[in-house]
Amino acid sequence: IYYGNANVFVMTELISKYCHVQYLLYPFIFFLQTIPILQLHLVTLHLSNGSKAIISPEH
Repeated sequence: IYYGNANVFVMTELISKYCHVQYLLYPFIFFLQTIPILQLHLVTLHLSNGSKAIISPEH
């Protein structure tokens, strides 16, 4: 009976540790996911600025 309880205890311990690690990594993963979006935004911003720079001398 004790072995079974110990097993359950170990399982809950592992799950809690995994959840804790996941909780710590979540902001990092979220940040990594936002990087391409930020890069894309910067690229589009750069292109729009570049097009303005190209268009403005023609005016």
